[in-house]
Amino acid sequence: MRNTLDFAIELDPDIAIFNICTPYPGTQLFKWAKENGYLKHEDWTEYELSTFLMNLPTVTDKALKDFYIYAYRKFYWRPIAIWRRLKAISNFSQIVDLFHAFTFIMLRHKMGARDIVRKDWVEAKKKEFADYQIGDVNPRLTYQLHYEPQQNYSIQPKS
Repeated sequence: MRNTLDFAIELDPDIAIFNICTPYPGTQLFKWAKENGYLKHEDWTEYELSTFLMNLPTVTDKALKDFYIYAYRKFYWRPIAIWRRLKAISNFSQIVDLFHAFTFIMLRHKMGARDIVRKDWVEAKKKEFADYQIGDVNPRLTYQLHYEPQQNYSIQPKS
């Protein structure tokens, strides 16, 4: 985690996004987490990139949460990052956008009714969400696709 943050600071992009590894249904990570008892639950409304969904033996939830918040603050509180953002403001709506981004990133406060909207969407789409299979093969990780022969995959709904 620390290496990722240090690398992001070294690259010095305008925007960096730090996410929590999320075991989405249908992925090998989900299968692995479920088989090994690391998966906390299957409440699809919590499946986003900032929620801790696995009980891992190597790191605690508190350590993940603390570092997740630390990474955003360390990256965006750098004077050069603040200066670049302020220098780029050209109208009032950008000030409003920056305020929303600040409250979300720095204070971890979610503006608006995002959670309610997400919950309604997930409940309506839950059956469709994990109901697709890629041909007759098991899902594979991206790095596996680079090292294994190319195959023609087509996404088809399960019967």
